[in-house]
Amino acid sequence: MKVKFLLILTLTLLFSCGKEQFSINTLTDQGTVPETNTINNYKCTKYTLVRPEVDLLFLWDNSSSQFNTKAEIKTALNNVINNISNRFDYNVLMAPLIGTGNSNTYFFSYSGHTPGSGITKIDKSNAANVLGNFPTGGATEEAGVQRAVDLLQNNQTNGVFRDGAYTIVVVMSNEDDNSYNQSKNFETPQFKDPYIKAKTQDLLCLRGNYSPDSTKYSSSFSTFGSNCTGANRLNSPMMRFISITALGSSSSCQATVGSHNKGVVYKTVSNSIYTTSYTNDITAPTDQNSRVFYSGETNDAYDICRGNYQHIFDGVNNAIQDTVLKHKYQYWPVADSSTSIDKATINVQTNTGKQFYPIDDDLTISTDSSGKDTDQYGNPVNGFRYFNTNQTVNTRFYPSAGESYTGKVIELYGDAKEVVWPECFMVSAKAPKTYYGYISMNSKPVESTIKVTINGVSIPQSSTNGWQLVKTNGEAAYIEHQNIKVKGASDNSEAIPGIFETGYFVKLYGSAIYTDGATKSVNYEPAGQ
Repeated sequence: MKVKFLLILTLTLLFSCGKEQFSINTLTDQGTVPETNTINNYKCTKYTLVRPEVDLLFLWDNSSSQFNTKAEIKTALNNVINNISNRFDYNVLMAPLIGTGNSNTYFFSYSGHTPGSGITKIDKSNAANVLGNFPTGGATEEAGVQRAVDLLQNNQTNGVFRDGAYTIVVVMSNEDDNSYNQSKNFETPQFKDPYIKAKTQDLLCLRGNYSPDSTKYSSSFSTFGSNCTGANRLNSPMMRFISITALGSSSSCQATVGSHNKGVVYKTVSNSIYTTSYTNDITAPTDQNSRVFYSGETNDAYDICRGNYQHIFDGVNNAIQDTVLKHKYQYWPVADSSTSIDKATINVQTNTGKQFYPIDDDLTISTDSSGKDTDQYGNPVNGFRYFNTNQTVNTRFYPSAGESYTGKVIELYGDAKEVVWPECFMVSAKAPKTYYGYISMNSKPVESTIKVTINGVSIPQSSTNGWQLVKTNGEAAYIEHQNIKVKGASDNSEAIPGIFETGYFVKLYGSAIYTDGATKSVNYEPAGQ
């Protein structure tokens, strides 16, 4: 029994040593090529904020009764001028309430415009002093609303009151417009009511964006025809008639003498101008809705005795909308100058879900005078085209050429050119695919043992759609700088710039050529073992 055990032990040791000594080492060289680089360009359109044009007419009471107004009231009213917002492109004409034409009128503006027409140009810093020093008028009747109509009508061609500007009239008086008075009976509505209606329509005719109301026309008091015939329309997006007159008790500020002097005409016109709707889809102002009214006040009508004038323009300032010029674009950036792009991978959409597609290269595109893009067959064209080379372009074409960019860009057509603020473009693309025609091995292989796998698929040894061992004089060749990049899936010639590796190589052909993101493996037995 002891002899048999020793024999078995000896045979076991012999076979164990033989397996370790005579086995062949199989090597595997493998790796994964990086995925194609993806370019993501998220960029938003821009806009230009334009100062809104705001034209103001200040009519200041220069009647003899104005001497009854306390000095502190005059000072407070003079300071109203300082509340004109500097965010406006303003024109300001100041005129005496009792006067004719442009006599004793003064003007200043944000732009520095010089109107002429007998108007004296001054600096804004002198405005308050001018308002308090108009020559005293000698008229016995006050025609403040008609004065406003005349000045608005006759000062448009000189650039004082501009087409499309916000138009604001401010009247300060310690009495009322009584020019309608023919019977000297201030309490009868016989002439007052037609006058108020007629003057309201005159102002609305000048405002524009208004459907004339024939019931307001009066042959005795209307300046223009019942259909606004003869009115130089301002096409104003908002007109206001702000009156600062004696509305409540006069005892606190000695503003008026007798109840008939209260500014009923002025405040009624103020309210009517404020509440009359606009045409052409213009929204009427609503800033007076949250205002705190003193006794006797209405929309845009303020009591001269209130003593608080600092916030009179707050509502108006908030109601005036800044003009936003939304930029339009002919070109849009894709990538910087050093980045290569695979044209077929470009994706263009907006953050609002609009999708745009590439336009066929065989189409000839033309743009008519209205900016409409069409092809040679007259069909509208929408989408983009990509430039394969770097471009230096003004990406923006409206409101002026600008926003220069150098690099890879797309040119926009049709609806794509109508993408404006606040929309954003999301442009994505991939770098061109890199094709690989070689796989390296760290050790010299035995050719008959080589097994090549790409993306889990076994690749045969073939010069058509497979691999061949790179040899010199019939032996596997060791190469220090082998460019493994080739031009394409059907062209395994060298691609420049190259990617270089060192070692032994199998060369790939046809469908065996791999690209970005591929996993490749070479299993082989090393030679000389």
